[in-house]
Amino acid sequence: MNDSDDLYDRAMYRSDDFLTGLVKSWNPRARKLRGLLRAYPIYSPPYLEENVSLSDSEALSNFQYFEQEKQNRIALVDDCLREFSIPLDFRSPNRHGLLLLDAWAYQHWKSIYDRKLAPMHTSGFSFTPVQARVRSFLFDISLFLGECYLSLDGDARWFLDDSESSRNDEMATCNRIVLWRPPHEDHFSNVSNLLDIEAHVYFHYAAQKNSIASLCVDQKIGRVLAEPILRLLADRGE
Repeated sequence: MNDSDDLYDRAMYRSDDFLTGLVKSWNPRARKLRGLLRAYPIYSPPYLEENVSLSDSEALSNFQYFEQEKQNRIALVDDCLREFSIPLDFRSPNRHGLLLLDAWAYQHWKSIYDRKLAPMHTSGFSFTPVQARVRSFLFDISLFLGECYLSLDGDARWFLDDSESSRNDEMATCNRIVLWRPPHEDHFSNVSNLLDIEAHVYFHYAAQKNSIASLCVDQKIGRVLAEPILRLLADRGE
C-alpha cells in the first residue's frame, strides 16, 4: 500500500518489546473496545450448537433469525464505529474508511483476544458470556462487511449453505451463512461461488498475536480486514 503509515497504523498500541508493549496495551484508548463489549448484546440464534450437527429445519430457523436480526446487528456495529470515529457507511463503502477499519481492528482487537476463540470458531454460538460477546461482535463485523460487499455487488446475496454436498464433505460452510456470488467461467464448483466473510474476519482476529513485522507485510500486500470489498472497489476503478 502507498498510504500514510501514520494514518493506517496497525501497531499504534503494539510493540515487539514485552515491557513497551505492556505499557502501550494498558493505554485507556487501547482498552476502550474491551470496556464497550462488557455490555455488548449477545447474538443468540435458536440453535447454538455446531452448525454441522444441525438438522435442515434448525439451520433454516437460524437463518430466519439472522434475517430478522440483521438490521439490529448492523446498528450495533455502526454505533461502535462511531465511538472510534471510523467514517464508514456500509451502504457506500470507500477505500479510506475500509482501511481505517483495518487499522482500528489491529489497534484494538488485541485487547479482546481469546486464544480459545481464535482458531476459527465460526461453527456455533455456545460459549461463556464473555466469549459469547466477543463471538457476537466478530459475527456482527462479518455481517457489516458482508453488507458493504452487497452494496457493491447487486447480484450477490446472503446464503445458507445447507447443501447435501457440504454436509457430506463436512465443509466449513455447512449450515452456515455466507455470501453467494454468481458463477464465473473460471469457477469449477458451486463452492467457488461462496464467500465466507466470517472466516475472513476470524483470520484477522487470530492474527492479533503476530509480530509487527508480519502485520506490516500483510498490510502492504493488501491482506487487510476489508480485502474482499477493496477488491470490488478496485474492479470498479475506485
